[in-house]
Amino acid sequence: MPIPIPWPDSPPPTEVFISPDGTRGIWVRGHARDAFLYDRTTPPAFEPRWLDWDVVDVRWHMREDVLAEIELLRFFGDSSWFDADGNPNLPGETIPGPENPAMKRHDFATPLGKSQAFQSMQIEKVRWE
Repeated sequence: MPIPIPWPDSPPPTEVFISPDGTRGIWVRGHARDAFLYDRTTPPAFEPRWLDWDVVDVRWHMREDVLAEIELLRFFGDSSWFDADGNPNLPGETIPGPENPAMKRHDFATPLGKSQAFQSMQIEKVRWE
């Protein structure tokens, strides 16, 4: 039988980060510090989107006074990057399309390096739906 883990008596605080142009807001909430992106325009261009977890801060990257990228800083120092609509991307890149690419089916093959035992290249395949 699993041992129950007690939650703190008070709920974790919710933090709200508003973009400099006022068009986007990120709510960080819950014990997992989940980050949700909200469109603050009327009417909203999209429904709220979950972006990442373990978020401790948000940086807004503007280009000519327009929101270009969102950087979410995580607890252990890494970060996640998104375009203004919540699509994941790398710094300086834009991933086109109305849907979040992370929700689509992908196959990746990443070389792991040369195997010491077999003296050949190893490939790691990852697949999700």
